[in-house]
Amino acid sequence: MKAYKEKILKLLERLPERELAEVIDFLEYLNFKKDKHAFKDFMLASESSMDFWYNEEDDKNWNDLE
Repeated sequence: MKAYKEKILKLLERLPERELAEVIDFLEYLNFKKDKHAFKDFMLASESSMDFWYNEEDDKNWNDLE
């Protein structure tokens, strides 16, 4: 991983200042995509858990409590 970071830094040093904004935009896009994927995985996991907890029998029992 360190070799990749060093290569990226070397390439960045060769870029003109005006193009660095595009690099930043691309890196932010990659981070957004990664976060979006992680959130999607979380939502899928929570949906399967909710299927277990949300059922008519339990709803009836909880609603009958007084």
